[in-house]
Amino acid sequence: MFVFELKRTSCCMAFLCIIQFGDAMARIFLLTVLMVLSMQEKSNVAGYITACYFTSWSALTSPTQVRLPVEDVDASLCTHLMYAFASLDIQSMSVVALDPFHEYSRAGMTGLYEQFNQLKSKNPNLKTLLSVGGQSSGRAFSQLSSSKLSLQQFAQNTMKFLRKHGFDGLDIDWEYPAAETKDKFTFLLKILSEEFSNEATNKEPLLLTIAGAGGEDKIRAGYDIKAISKYLDYIFVMTYDFSGSWNKVTGFDSPLRARNDSNFSPVYNVQYALNVWINGGADRSKVIMGLTGAGASFTLRNITDHNVGAPVQDGGGPPGPLYQQKGRLMYPEICQSLKKGWTRVWDEEQQVPYAYRGDQWVGYDDQQSFGLKVQYVIDEHLGGVMFWELSFDDAKNYCKNGAFPLLHVVKQTFANHPMDSNKTSETGSTDAVSQSSDATEENPTTPSHRTITTDSNNGTVHFVTSLTKDTGVKLKSTVVFDQVDENIGEAYSPTTGEFTAPVSGFYLFTIQVMATYGSGLEYELKSEDSAYSTRVRVESAWSTSSGTAVFHVQKGHKVKVIKYYGPDGALRQSPWSRFSGFLLRES
Repeated sequence: MFVFELKRTSCCMAFLCIIQFGDAMARIFLLTVLMVLSMQEKSNVAGYITACYFTSWSALTSPTQVRLPVEDVDASLCTHLMYAFASLDIQSMSVVALDPFHEYSRAGMTGLYEQFNQLKSKNPNLKTLLSVGGQSSGRAFSQLSSSKLSLQQFAQNTMKFLRKHGFDGLDIDWEYPAAETKDKFTFLLKILSEEFSNEATNKEPLLLTIAGAGGEDKIRAGYDIKAISKYLDYIFVMTYDFSGSWNKVTGFDSPLRARNDSNFSPVYNVQYALNVWINGGADRSKVIMGLTGAGASFTLRNITDHNVGAPVQDGGGPPGPLYQQKGRLMYPEICQSLKKGWTRVWDEEQQVPYAYRGDQWVGYDDQQSFGLKVQYVIDEHLGGVMFWELSFDDAKNYCKNGAFPLLHVVKQTFANHPMDSNKTSETGSTDAVSQSSDATEENPTTPSHRTITTDSNNGTVHFVTSLTKDTGVKLKSTVVFDQVDENIGEAYSPTTGEFTAPVSGFYLFTIQVMATYGSGLEYELKSEDSAYSTRVRVESAWSTSSGTAVFHVQKGHKVKVIKYYGPDGALRQSPWSRFSGFLLRES
């Protein structure tokens, strides 16, 4: 993905330079600014994310043998850490601590919030978010979202709270918006996104994410997917809890794929749930697959029938020895069971394992299934994975595979497959995953530069990209901003890549290289309105790297990529690239 985020001061100076000093000076200034911005962006390349939830109760109230103090968290395994949960307080119009005594610091005691955010000293790239909501939070969210004034006040108070305690963003866990509150949910995210963006004048904007439903009925009822996608940095899809104590037959907590069996709904699997979001208009780069260390446990009716789909007794399996949750066994408990003689079976159809012994049965995830799920994220060009929750991943090494064995698989699999973001900004399904009934042609490939609009009343330009929120830039003259994208696919020659100007004006052009082809790539651009061509050098061929050039182009005239040079300087065919044009000033 190419993130094009001009800071307010730089953008204003660039446009004023065009206006006051003419095209030649403007070209030099723009290219200088963009080179600096490009260098800044390269130092923050956005690869796959691994978002991990940490729960306050695992730190404080869990049984001793599975307690997870903050200091035992391996901060190197996650790119984002969510602290769950904070409360939503209607009276104060803010998020507040669920357990102020333990979470706030005071004289002689470092609170959990401070301990949690000190993990960034172990991983300087780590982002921390405060998750607000959880089960039974819907009523409070609905009340809060009844007016714009209350939401703006909530946003202001919450931003102060997050900054004070050292968090980098807010995670909204509204379980779940329904048909009657769908518009309120969208409005909530819109106001938060706007307020977060406005607050970040001279600092990095706070992140905004949600924990989204995995069941199709809940997704379709409560989420205006296209609308909310543009306000969010990430959508953590809870693609688990597909089976549980309500089942009449054995089934998996989080199967990757559907089962060809009339006892199983085709919608309760990871692949289908993710496609409902994608086909509904969510940006692939923002769709995050949910993973968990919890397994669905059952008591069999007949100990001789232990296949997937075998009849079970009501209420799920008995509590495990560590976490003591009826109908759920966590990964460390399953490891212990396997060491005591349970039989493990791999289910190829749904690509997850199950285990049984006597009348007990559990469908779960392990290192093998995690590897396949992470590979699915890579193959489908999604944004990454989310894990619920850290204490479920054998932090105490019961499995004798080292602490956090599941998350180590995630980290290693992503490390072995650096992000190739040639399709991460797309919406809509691929042929391999087009299960959802709403898979239509209404969601074509979406350019990574999402929307650009101009407010003619006050001269403010707004642009939204795949990884940035709406950013307003106040200009001192009327400026038209527009964009046309041309993709140079693998089946095309560089000479077929062309940009047609929608209006006459001064354009900025960018080249994105969407695959890891090394460094020193060069593209030669030629405008119909110019006697010369410009060679654009792309220093690093990875997701956010780009080259830039500036031309004046008449309406209807073209700018083309006419040649591509490899790192050795030889003329080559182009790797997968995106060629984009931005109208800086209409003439």
